Amino acid sequence: MPQVSVPFLLAIVAWLVASAAAPRRAWPWLRDLLAVGLLWWWEPRTLAMLSLLALAGWSASRLRRRLPAVSGLFLGVVAAAFIAVRIAQRGEGADVVLVPVGFGFAVLRIVHWWVEQGRGSLPDHGLRDLWSWLIYLPTVFVGPVQRFEHWLRWERRRRFDAHDAAAGLHRVLLGYVRIVVFAFWLVGSLLPRHLLGWPPGPTGAVIATATLYLVFAGASDIAIGMGRIAGQRVPENFSSPFLRSSLPEFWRSWHMTVTEWCRVYVYLPLLARTRSALLSAGVAMATFAAWHELSVAYLAWGSLQALGLLAWHRLAPTRAPRGPVGRVGGWLLTTSFIVASFWMLRAWPRGGQWYAR
Repeated sequence: MPQVSVPFLLAIVAWLVASAAAPRRAWPWLRDLLAVGLLWWWEPRTLAMLSLLALAGWSASRLRRRLPAVSGLFLGVVAAAFIAVRIAQRGEGADVVLVPVGFGFAVLRIVHWWVEQGRGSLPDHGLRDLWSWLIYLPTVFVGPVQRFEHWLRWERRRRFDAHDAAAGLHRVLLGYVRIVVFAFWLVGSLLPRHLLGWPPGPTGAVIATATLYLVFAGASDIAIGMGRIAGQRVPENFSSPFLRSSLPEFWRSWHMTVTEWCRVYVYLPLLARTRSALLSAGVAMATFAAWHELSVAYLAWGSLQALGLLAWHRLAPTRAPRGPVGRVGGWLLTTSFIVASFWMLRAWPRGGQWYAR
């Protein structure tokens, strides 16, 4: 992953120095220069993709004022491009050759900007602001998905604060501890050696789930910390999901910016049109699953999550367990359900895939 590469580590050092030393007016140029330099050296496809997205989105938004049909057409083109890339991911090594790093997050961000721009809910801004937001170094690779208006507000009022920088650096170090020490060494290397002889299916699911959480939570820590160093407030993406005692609480704590995107741009609009919570939840979770991978396995996994959420709301007498016993029972049930669903995902016959990631 990019965050554990030497170029990214050097970029963090340069980011800290530039944040502290750059005059207020020079910071936007240095911020973008660091992002462009790293992307050009390490992942030029991502830089090209994000620049093209910014230019296409901005140009289409100018046309939308005179041709309202452009609004739906642009979203259709973005959706078609997303599906085409997922289809192109078939075959060994397709990810390495075809797919820019951060592609999925870029799609979520540009759709958010397009919809809110059409609603007139964004502050005045230019193409440079849109492009700078898309290539923003802390979040460009693996999120979190920060709303454009929030990012722009913090950037316009940005100032360096030594206390914030220290807190941000601490958060960056915490992220690397999660990834390198806990995910790669403890869970990925040490734990499997001590679980030899245990049933491989359940232990493999537990290890894979823990690794996935630690890696992405650590990457979010790094992004949040880098933003804090520069006076930005990148949103939280994980909030101790495996301590939650219900499935709704889990999904409000796991990959929070992506699940919130699905709630705002898929679930709520569909619920308003259909009045069907079952259909809306199913489509929202299917969207969340397909965003990860367009395959039978992931769509089945998303459907299972939607059914679990609906079952909780229909069958639970209250939305959260009461008392210590109830919360422990809810935690056991929720954690078992999540790990079992990841086990199902890992055990799904790969021949049943449509288009593998």
